[in-house]
Amino acid sequence: MKYTLKAHERLKSKKSIQELFRTGKSVKSFPFKLVYVPLEASSDPSQIQFTVSVSKRLFKSAVDRNRIKRLVREAYRLEKPELLSALNESYAIMVIYISKKPLTFEISQSAMSKITKEFKKRTSNHQDPIEHG
Repeated sequence: MKYTLKAHERLKSKKSIQELFRTGKSVKSFPFKLVYVPLEASSDPSQIQFTVSVSKRLFKSAVDRNRIKRLVREAYRLEKPELLSALNESYAIMVIYISKKPLTFEISQSAMSKITKEFKKRTSNHQDPIEHG
């Protein structure tokens, strides 16, 4: 699988983003908060639409916000193949950067790894309930 992040994998729909905040569930792993909601049936059963948010209140400079978003997207791009292989449903995901400190690539990679593991754990529990016989 290629380590890419194509345009159709980006979450851009205002309606979908509003749905994320209205009904989405979240996972926290400092410095990230991941908000997710299952997508309606699509042609690809394990597709993820992804976006990143960095607060203007915490980072006044657009340069700083854009750098953090690039680092988060890169960390996600490297985790994506492992994440897709574990899912059997499509999701809309937003990663929100919640720290007040600038982000380094090492921190973004380790935090993204932790938060995707937690996300996989939560969604797999949601998908496959264990029946007691």
